[in-house]
Amino acid sequence: MSKNSLFYAYFRSIFKLKFTPLLFEVILGIFLLAFFIQVYYHLHYFLKLATYKFPDIKNSGNVPLSVIVSAHNEIENLVNLIPALLHQEYPEYEVIIVDDRSKDGTYDFLKEQCAKIKNLKYIRVNETPEYMSPKKYALTLAIKAAQYEHLLFTDADCTPTSNQWIKQMESGFILGKDIVLGYSQYEKHPGFLNLFIRFETFFTAIQYLSYALGKKPYMGVGRNLAYKKPVFFANKGYHPFVKVLSGDDDLFINSVATKDNTNICIHQEGQTTSIPKMTFKSWYLQKKRHLSVGKFYKKSSKYLIGTLHFSTLLFYITFPILCFQENFMLIALITYGLRFMMSISLNFMIAKKLKEKIEIYLFPVLEIVYLLYYIVIGIISYRSRKIRWN
Repeated sequence: MSKNSLFYAYFRSIFKLKFTPLLFEVILGIFLLAFFIQVYYHLHYFLKLATYKFPDIKNSGNVPLSVIVSAHNEIENLVNLIPALLHQEYPEYEVIIVDDRSKDGTYDFLKEQCAKIKNLKYIRVNETPEYMSPKKYALTLAIKAAQYEHLLFTDADCTPTSNQWIKQMESGFILGKDIVLGYSQYEKHPGFLNLFIRFETFFTAIQYLSYALGKKPYMGVGRNLAYKKPVFFANKGYHPFVKVLSGDDDLFINSVATKDNTNICIHQEGQTTSIPKMTFKSWYLQKKRHLSVGKFYKKSSKYLIGTLHFSTLLFYITFPILCFQENFMLIALITYGLRFMMSISLNFMIAKKLKEKIEIYLFPVLEIVYLLYYIVIGIISYRSRKIRWN
């Protein structure tokens, strides 16, 4: 008998000892239930994004718009970002940079640039009040100072993918929409960390963009996000989460987005590209901060996200158990194959639509790593009370 046969027989003997036929049937039921939940999410939500048709933007550019960026010690990034923002092909817009307590020469740089450029403005924040998180305070000042009703946000370490960025994002304000959710890729670099960062960003985008198309919007990303000023003030700004360090994007959208007021923009010309974290420590601190706000989401959003992740977890846990039982092995393999083909096909279609160069063949492995990361860091973030900001 070969070593592989011995290994297989060993694990079969373990499962035979620990699992009765009735328990195997229960496990099969859980496995199939998880599979059908996965089918529902893929076909009811993700398919909408995979088959999304880009709108005609010939009539866009009719409304003036304010672009807002909050920057803390980001002078090197601003040197690259500001020219990209000022060379947008858009008839009327302003750019507002908030210098959030920077000590790297940002203030002098912005003061010099604004003296030469008419539609570039800056706001200097010297001190943040105790009742409000720094970035929310900086953005609030910019929103109040904005000349126009339509607001477009990005981060200092981002760059628009084209000079049509503003025009593409503004085109989302059609049919009375108040919120436009955009997409922001991360730069591609060698190494597993970068691969996982890009996968996690892509997989998160699949969810929030698909759910928005499915009339259940729950978040957006501040690297590429637009909304109207009246929505902000009608919600009393970032109330009631003004002290929460993160959440100026996802928590705010979770509070104000509805099935009727939210749209998406995913055209490549309407995207931004972001600089990824280069070390596990910096990435971990970033994700810990981001995931810490999940506990403040609406219950409906928690159920929507949690059901998908929990069903995926159950699917991957029960699958190998069933493979070591002869009576259920075939159905487990067939079901896994169907789920694999469904997931890979839709992910490929969405990646192609977003112009995202993700290694699709690695998705099953990355999905398992994502589940482990989401559970471990999610629990740590949920229990943590001390989360740092710049």
